[in-house]
Amino acid sequence: MGLSTSIHEIKTLVLSSHPVIAIETVEEERVRSLLLSVSKQTQMPLFEWSMTRGFSRAEMSSPINRTIASPSTLLTHLEGLRPQIIVLLKDFSRHLDEAAHARLFREVAEQFAKKRSTAVLVSDTVQLPNEIEAPHRPLPLAVAGSRRVGGCGHERTRIDRQ
Repeated sequence: MGLSTSIHEIKTLVLSSHPVIAIETVEEERVRSLLLSVSKQTQMPLFEWSMTRGFSRAEMSSPINRTIASPSTLLTHLEGLRPQIIVLLKDFSRHLDEAAHARLFREVAEQFAKKRSTAVLVSDTVQLPNEIEAPHRPLPLAVAGSRRVGGCGHERTRIDRQ
């Protein structure tokens, strides 16, 4: 999948009002770069979150903001945001095993659907509770010597090492 194809596919999902998109990859920075392009094309601000850095605007060199670092604080914050946004959530699906986080995330997804905002979950493996629906997109590695393995839409990318 080429860069322009990836940008187009993600942009189409965002503009189609998908409140949640799941991308399985180890290349977080590549996803961030794709989302920055989508953000510029759609004029929707991009925010990002990780448990270690907190929540910040992706387009700016923001300092670490640990005041919104816990999953429950993040979800409460996202629920209150009003404008159309794209949010990159790094390794967030791991926190959805907890019932309170899963419930609150579902409510945030419902709000995002109404506001036409999108949360993009990225991790090497994204497992969502059954009640949360999201398009899953494996993102193949962008390195020479890689190949897709698997089938039935659950492909993984493996790097062949010599």
